[in-house]
Amino acid sequence: MKKILALVLSVLTVSSVLASCSGERAAEKYSPKITVSSSDAAESAVWLTEKLGDRLTDEVYLAVGDAKGIDMSDFENDGYVIRTDAGNALIVGRSADGLDRGVRKYAKAVQSGTADGLDITYHEGYRVKRLTVCGRDISEYTIVKAADVTEYEPLAAQESMDAAADELQSYIEKTCGARLAIVTDHDAAPAHALRLAIGSAADYGDEAFSIKVTDSGDVIITGGRYRGCIYGVYDFLEEDIGWRFVNDIYGRHSGNNNYQIDYLYESEHVDVTSAADRFEDSSIKYREFYDAADTVYNTPLAKKFKVSFNVPGAYGLTGKACHGLDADHSNIFKNDEYLGERIEGRQPCYTNEDIITAIENYVIWKVESGIAAGQRIGREIVTIDIAQPDNASFCTCDDCRAVFNKEGCNTGAVLMMTNRAAAVLAEAYPGVYVSMLAYHGTDAPPKTVRPLDNVRISYCFYISNGDFYCNTHHIDDENCPGNFKMNRLFKKWTEMSPNVDVWYYPLQWYNVAYSMPLFDSILNDMKYLASQNIGGLMYHGQLGDGSILYPLSLYLGSRLAWDASITEEEYYAYALEWFHIVYGEESGDDVYTYFRMCETANDILDECCCSFHHGLDYAGDHCMVDAKYMADNFDFMYELYHDALDEAESAGQEKRLKSYFSGMMYVCIGITYEDRYTNGSPDERAVMAERYRECYDMFVECNRMVTFEAMEGASPSYFNAEFDLERNPFEYFVPDPFGE
Repeated sequence: MKKILALVLSVLTVSSVLASCSGERAAEKYSPKITVSSSDAAESAVWLTEKLGDRLTDEVYLAVGDAKGIDMSDFENDGYVIRTDAGNALIVGRSADGLDRGVRKYAKAVQSGTADGLDITYHEGYRVKRLTVCGRDISEYTIVKAADVTEYEPLAAQESMDAAADELQSYIEKTCGARLAIVTDHDAAPAHALRLAIGSAADYGDEAFSIKVTDSGDVIITGGRYRGCIYGVYDFLEEDIGWRFVNDIYGRHSGNNNYQIDYLYESEHVDVTSAADRFEDSSIKYREFYDAADTVYNTPLAKKFKVSFNVPGAYGLTGKACHGLDADHSNIFKNDEYLGERIEGRQPCYTNEDIITAIENYVIWKVESGIAAGQRIGREIVTIDIAQPDNASFCTCDDCRAVFNKEGCNTGAVLMMTNRAAAVLAEAYPGVYVSMLAYHGTDAPPKTVRPLDNVRISYCFYISNGDFYCNTHHIDDENCPGNFKMNRLFKKWTEMSPNVDVWYYPLQWYNVAYSMPLFDSILNDMKYLASQNIGGLMYHGQLGDGSILYPLSLYLGSRLAWDASITEEEYYAYALEWFHIVYGEESGDDVYTYFRMCETANDILDECCCSFHHGLDYAGDHCMVDAKYMADNFDFMYELYHDALDEAESAGQEKRLKSYFSGMMYVCIGITYEDRYTNGSPDERAVMAERYRECYDMFVECNRMVTFEAMEGASPSYFNAEFDLERNPFEYFVPDPFGE
């Protein structure tokens, strides 16, 4: 690693460097006291001019890349150098982002009166200067993979182990620069090793793992045959070295579709010792975390979050039911021969023998098609989804009515059909499940019909006879009418079948301008579901861009799904850490304070509300925050926002802050509009006008989504209204999704 400080300062002073600088200045855009090395430094020059104004008294030289004898090649992308001396300042960034961070650091120093004599080198070299195991340097180690995995499922185990070894090698190199060789245990034994092994199915199952540091200083990561090794590697990187793998939605509002943040805590020395020893297994066996923007789903973060979907070795997973009769486009009941009087709406007639036969044939065809494509039963082929379409328009023919009257619900006919298909599948291909939904008309279990052993039930905490799942209260809250009803039905299902999965909805569909306070419920609900011995969890993070905080929901929810023993203190510590990484160390504290205030506003109101079907109706029955609390704390929240802006370390963090706090501005302005603007004093009206305009500009700049109009396949709605000071933002910022 290069040491530039002594070299630069011994050869020339900053003042002499700047005295030799020349270049054309755009006086109309930035101060004549600023000289830029190239056009990619101009944006920082403009920002610095606007930020400091008359307080900019130094002669400042800004550069991106190597400049004035400073070699930036060993710096991270956000790295920078600041040197000030005798009224002159030199700021060099590895990239435009690095320069931006350096300029902001310099501006804060000017504002605090500490700018003279600055000597800052930020993010040169590796974040961890020395990495050791029991005091032995990591460069002396070799990564050793088990070569003989024939006892397990060979191909799957090998794929998982290979991926784990590659990731371990890559991230250790990113940590400290040491690139370790990868060998198998058939090769000559190295002096010191990071070993990867597959544990027995009895002890490790598919995805449990253990980490052990031996007396000789080897590290052994042993994992279950499918996913244990790679989960163990990521856990080792996080807990023992200091990596954090974080998701964010900022990219959706910046044109950048990379929602992943790999963050490593800086340290002079990290030493791995036997204190790292541990064994871990998941609290919920199958864990699928879905979000349409793919901050986790279908990304490398899936394996880093230890969620079951889309990871190397993702075999043997049961999967959830998801409207399979529609989603597969199999035309099972869409052909003319199956239409007519026995069809009501889009649901098939579940007592029609022709339709039942078609579905029986379909499940066989589905398995055989997979086999023909190279898939294997027990690996890729585990569950066939034959769940109902997404509506409650059930057939009302005489046969269906007869089943309904006998079983007390529509579920009777649906489960009878599912059992028929399951029986055919069990005879032809033992070990393969069929799945159905307990959802939206089929949430109640039938009186007498019971699911066969190869039937999986996906129970949805969604709606039951007009009552929506309530996000304000916990799933098992007996004083919440909707949740009490749904939890009672859920437990009936678990009593009749060991194969019950849960579809959980901690999300916003409508009025997503404000990030709903869902996190206390998420903590308690996940702990409760883990205690019910469910087979799997479908965590429905978000349909569209939605709430700014839904990536945090996925981050925390995945940790709980893996380890439901996390305490409340640990849970909110993870949240604070997420804010620090995403919003910056200092700004993150302010954001976290506001975040917990939103939770308080929900606790005070204590009103039933479904966050994905209800908005912020302060005059009606569905609201998640106490209006008086928000009004009383508006000024404080506004100060928090501006403090956070002042502390932002980069333009990206500033944009994130504007996007998140735009929801606070929208809600608080709407609540206080009548008192402070319509009926306010001249001074109050002037303040409100200023804040209103600021709020509007925040929505426009950040391209904030205001509602997800999911009804009838409508597209997400982004804010595009004209500014109108004489209208409460509640009147036009967010259209009523139901057209009422």
